Amino acid sequence: MAARAILHIVGRLDVGGMERYLLDFVPEAARRGIRSDVLTLFERERGRLAGDFEAIGCRVFPCHVLRNRGRLRSGLLSALEESGADVVHSHVGELSGDPLRVYRGARLKALVAQAHDMGGVGGWKLGWYRALSRRWTLRHATRLLAVSPEAGRRLAGRSGRDVRIVPVGLDLDKWRPDPAARAARREELGVGEDTRLLLHVGRFDSVKNHPFLLRVMGRLKGQGFPAVAAFVGGGLVLGRVESLVRQMVLGDHVRLLGPREDVAELMNAADLLLLPSRSEGLPRVLLEASAVGLPFLATANADLEGVFPGGCQLPVDSAERWADDIVKRLERGREPVRALIDLSITRAVDQTLEAYG
Repeated sequence: MAARAILHIVGRLDVGGMERYLLDFVPEAARRGIRSDVLTLFERERGRLAGDFEAIGCRVFPCHVLRNRGRLRSGLLSALEESGADVVHSHVGELSGDPLRVYRGARLKALVAQAHDMGGVGGWKLGWYRALSRRWTLRHATRLLAVSPEAGRRLAGRSGRDVRIVPVGLDLDKWRPDPAARAARREELGVGEDTRLLLHVGRFDSVKNHPFLLRVMGRLKGQGFPAVAAFVGGGLVLGRVESLVRQMVLGDHVRLLGPREDVAELMNAADLLLLPSRSEGLPRVLLEASAVGLPFLATANADLEGVFPGGCQLPVDSAERWADDIVKRLERGREPVRALIDLSITRAVDQTLEAYG
């Protein structure tokens, strides 16, 4: 029997690749007659994207598993009952333990934990909870999924559990080449055609490694290479990045754009996407860039196995090496990195529903 309703579990309803993926997943599932709701595990108030999910028919149930433990069980059960879900799909990987433990006795078609990154989210502050939650996740999940092989290996660890690999997908109608957008966005940013526009899209979090990218820009500036880097997103370390831009005298070479709704247009305007993160699973932003036709250079700490060909990754151990590689890539022109798989949300939903069993 196919799934009728899904309760998706996330950390927070913030602007990120996994949340954008679900904003595409939910309508595609609805076209198949499947309802979706969303439960958050690490927020007590409405997240920034709560309204976006409600606009596509989801109910949103905020929860904080660490700060409301006295009412945790009743809150989780209330959300499941109200949603009427017959599948619980947690997208927080090893941090799925609490809801899976509570829902283990419910009559559900599947209890799913999916890893969208390499684990270790939250750093040392969540170390004790992550270890406990991981144990519960591996004990109670009836299905394990991951967006990439390495993310799957890290989720399963030594448990011997099988992990189904399901890369994320996109609504390809929203991500396509658009030459008309190039001139408008470059004019807005004050970037002429004789200057190369480098783009970074992602939340301002330490894992995204913004200071490294600023060092790369400093190297390009020192070489006299005409380039501007545009950063899209917001987050906790934005103030620190702003300070570094001033300290490194990069004001003429960096644009901090904040959160934007026109990322596809910015990708069409850019010449190269840069992703120097310390850790990634399969970053959705790379799928978006590939669909638009924007080449990228990504961290070696991302797992692109089976999705993109080799030659588009570097270790994040040398800003000089990144700068030199960027110049070489830009001298070759705008050569997109073609994906090895179907990037569509249709494929991703098909594989996910099949994995439910």
